[in-house]
Amino acid sequence: MLWGLARTSGRPLPVVVDTPLGRLDSDHRKNLIKNYFPHAGHQVILLSTDTEVDASLFNDLSPAISHCYHLKYDQEKACTTADEEYFWRARETATA
Repeated sequence: MLWGLARTSGRPLPVVVDTPLGRLDSDHRKNLIKNYFPHAGHQVILLSTDTEVDASLFNDLSPAISHCYHLKYDQEKACTTADEEYFWRARETATA
């Protein structure tokens, strides 16, 4: 539906999807990662949880990713910081 709306508008529209893979089975997750998100628009923002996009799906999506941020909330400071990393990806880089 989102893709259809974007295409019929005739304009390049940004696409923002919150928890894009949360309730999908593995086949539908792969389908969205390979066929929809890389082509959904000129600017696609995915807001995922730490368990939605595993290393394999992230690798499949990597060619279409320009930036990725981990938003971390600090309760003591009552603020959120954005680190340029993806949940587990920062740990892998640090241990490699």
